[in-house]
Amino acid sequence: MHWDAYTVFSVISGTILLLGALAAPGVSVGERLKLAAAGVFFGGYGIYAAKQTSGTFYFSVLIFIIPFGALAYIAYLIHEARQQVTAP
Repeated sequence: MHWDAYTVFSVISGTILLLGALAAPGVSVGERLKLAAAGVFFGGYGIYAAKQTSGTFYFSVLIFIIPFGALAYIAYLIHEARQQVTAP
């Protein structure tokens, strides 16, 4: 397999999103499904691209921002869920 920064960050993004879907407390089922689907996509595409020996694969430069954005989004979902639980 050929691992470069793009494929590694794609797999990291997928892992973060999957962990968020599985472990984030108070997140709705719909949000969990969205997080899981995005996690499978990013992780799967990263592994798929790393296994290729020829061809051209496109990764946007945004792949380096997605893990941090995913963490921020999961933190936001957890914060919103906690606000709804504590609201009268």
